[in-house]
Amino acid sequence: MASQELAVKQNGHAVAVITEPEEITELNVSKFRAPGLQTVVPEDLVLPRKRLVQPTSSFSQEAGKIHDNIDEIAVPSITVIPLDYRAGQILWPEKYSKESEPRCASDDGVTPRPNMEFPGPCATCPMSKWRYNEDTGAEDLPPECGNTFNFKVMDPSDGIPALISFKGKSASAGNKLRTFMVKNGYRYAVKISTVFHDDSKGKYYTLLASRAQELTPAEQVYYARQAIRYSKVKITSDTEAVEATEQTEDKGLPF
Repeated sequence: MASQELAVKQNGHAVAVITEPEEITELNVSKFRAPGLQTVVPEDLVLPRKRLVQPTSSFSQEAGKIHDNIDEIAVPSITVIPLDYRAGQILWPEKYSKESEPRCASDDGVTPRPNMEFPGPCATCPMSKWRYNEDTGAEDLPPECGNTFNFKVMDPSDGIPALISFKGKSASAGNKLRTFMVKNGYRYAVKISTVFHDDSKGKYYTLLASRAQELTPAEQVYYARQAIRYSKVKITSDTEAVEATEQTEDKGLPF
């Protein structure tokens, strides 16, 4: 067999060059990228989506875990480095079903996606306004269109980032994670886990983000570079159906 240069990759960067197939060993095979994939650039990728599994979710039966739609594996928690963030908005039908499609959705919190029920812009849309409450005589009912906090995150054990959205009752945790990113940059990893609730709204889970280990200066530089490397890969709102009882009352902080 003719020799060929096959690059071994570690987190997307060449760390060795293999010139013969026999040079692939148990020690380096996990870092090897197939020859046909070595020309793939970040913009070619559809990033994995991490989703919280609810008792009503159709994509997984493992309620209370975090599901990866590429590996099709659900785990109790993930530890990641948040790379980037985008605001979003989603308006769900008042009557929930597992097959519900959003009436409107925005991936930037400014302009709805094409062919939505409401043309936008989001700032002037009546669905984004706080509503009048006859019981209190004040505009203290949350908007029908809820915030989503969309993050691009990277698991140190993976070679590419993933997307995760904090929405519904998890929106307040997403708000805090956004503030955490503003405050700390790439200084810490973050553990994302789940919390079970059984209250008047029903039985459901929410996401919880908490600080994990501090990164070394070299690791901080590495993940900042990954944020730039994958900056052209779009961050989108997750439009997997959210039960109506999970709509958020948290409109977030103005940054």
